[in-house]
Amino acid sequence: MINAAGAILTLNLFSGVMAVLAAIFWIRSSVVYAPAPKDSAGVGGLLGGLVVVKTSDGTRIDLQETLKLQSYWSSLAAIWAALSAISSGVALFLGITKLA
Repeated sequence: MINAAGAILTLNLFSGVMAVLAAIFWIRSSVVYAPAPKDSAGVGGLLGGLVVVKTSDGTRIDLQETLKLQSYWSSLAAIWAALSAISSGVALFLGITKLA
């Protein structure tokens, strides 16, 4: 038989690790960008071309590719956050049933 206290501790540990991973992926999502090709004008968004924006330091960014990258990293973060919440919820449930 599985020791309930050990299972709760393990689930809480997993929850903490997964929450840290989610935070790392969300931080990555907030800083990632795709540099625009040097030879692009960046005004063809309406015609299917690149949309290029400049940051305050003059870096040219391909907006569409940057949004794809941010979406990718954010979705990984959301998955890890969901797993963390599930793990924490199961640990809470086990703790409540242990008290009953």
